[in-house]
Amino acid sequence: MKKFWFLFYYELISSNVQSGNILNIVIFYVSLLALFPLGIGNALHIISTINTSILVIMIVFTVILQLEGFFDKERASGNLKQYPFLTAQYNFKWILLIRAFYKAARLLFGLILAMPIGCILLNVNLSYYLPIILVLIPVVPSMLFLGLIGSSLLVGFTQKSTFLMLLLFPLFVPLLIFTISYLTNSATTYFELLILYSIFIVLSMIFPYICNTTLKSLT
Repeated sequence: MKKFWFLFYYELISSNVQSGNILNIVIFYVSLLALFPLGIGNALHIISTINTSILVIMIVFTVILQLEGFFDKERASGNLKQYPFLTAQYNFKWILLIRAFYKAARLLFGLILAMPIGCILLNVNLSYYLPIILVLIPVVPSMLFLGLIGSSLLVGFTQKSTFLMLLLFPLFVPLLIFTISYLTNSATTYFELLILYSIFIVLSMIFPYICNTTLKSLT
């Protein structure tokens, strides 16, 4: 337990100087959602049929924004090599896990703050707010974990953003399907939610090993 809190504290201090703060997440997500009512105008019946899908799909772009140059910036700034006093005592997979969970927590908190505004913009009943939060808890970290795996595989690529989107969108499709299905069914069935939480647990266990393997040459 001491190891966990020590690494979490170290990540808290080191991440405060990095980009991707909560306000940026809120502004970016709300800006994406605002494009739809502005573009469609008074055709509210169109938005009402796809509003929950829009809320979910725009999360993908918000997650990808947080992944932009993640490991490239780490390598350029030397952050991947600034743990000699930690890696001598702790496994690098622990460090990756703490960093990912901290980043996922910031991203999740930003989306939770932005979601009421998004519901108002897209005319989503606020009674959906709690089901949306329940589904965001596993989906956002799962997307981030998949994104970190893809980002670690593409370190050094010149057109990394394009390749990253091409790599991640097929991986995000199952998450999107189960999430949208859960919300469109008015959150009356927990089958999709159970699958999403299962995916989250599995990814949280395997992604540090995959990233550790791909980044071993950089550390």
